[in-house]
Amino acid sequence: MISETLDRWSELKRLTFIVDTQVPFRGPQLIESGDSEFVLGWSSTSPELDRLRELLNEMQIVSPEHYPGREYQAESSIELSNLAVSDPNQFLTWVSRTDRFVEGLFVEFVNAHAISRAIRRLYLLEVCDETGWPRAFQPLTAKTVPEGIELRSISGEIEGRTSGSRRKCTATGCPGWFIGVLWETGQQMYICSEGWHYDPKANRIDVIGGGEISARFISPKPLGRPPLPRDQWPSRSELTNRKGWDSK
Repeated sequence: MISETLDRWSELKRLTFIVDTQVPFRGPQLIESGDSEFVLGWSSTSPELDRLRELLNEMQIVSPEHYPGREYQAESSIELSNLAVSDPNQFLTWVSRTDRFVEGLFVEFVNAHAISRAIRRLYLLEVCDETGWPRAFQPLTAKTVPEGIELRSISGEIEGRTSGSRRKCTATGCPGWFIGVLWETGQQMYICSEGWHYDPKANRIDVIGGGEISARFISPKPLGRPPLPRDQWPSRSELTNRKGWDSK
């Protein structure tokens, strides 16, 4: 998979986490236009939701070739975790196309988190291997990854380094993998691949969902441990004596 395509997958998955925090959105409603007249209009959605819809079309996830036919019906409560690779495309195309005729349907599915779940399922199928591990990120062994790979927090303002370990996520039903991380805050933690994306071009891991450094996106908030106050961070010289930072 070329880097440009991976960059788009990273952006799209990141947007699902943002949009999930913004629901509920309101659907079509009557808006007074003056002189006691009303027109059917929309409340504002969000720039992130608008961009998410753009990407679905730009990446041809929503496409006429994926339309499942007139007999197809979907519910916002559909179980998406076991869908095959073509199914999320059909689901997302059906919702988007049907929304042209049933205004507000797309927003209804967004509010139910069904759109985000379908996109993340498709990301897993397209970007990761059959075990849920990112194809572009080659581990050293079944339980290790290279030490010292750079990480960036969700805002991009905090650096981390891989400490070398990996293991399957322990959350029930989660397809992701834990990797050991030591942040420049001095905090050691395991973060799940469901909340991070590997960029092979930069050889960097970016947190794209959940807490600033925890990559945790499951409720309730706060989403994992937050960064320590800056005055509690170790010095760079102290960091260079710790695993993952000692070769930097």
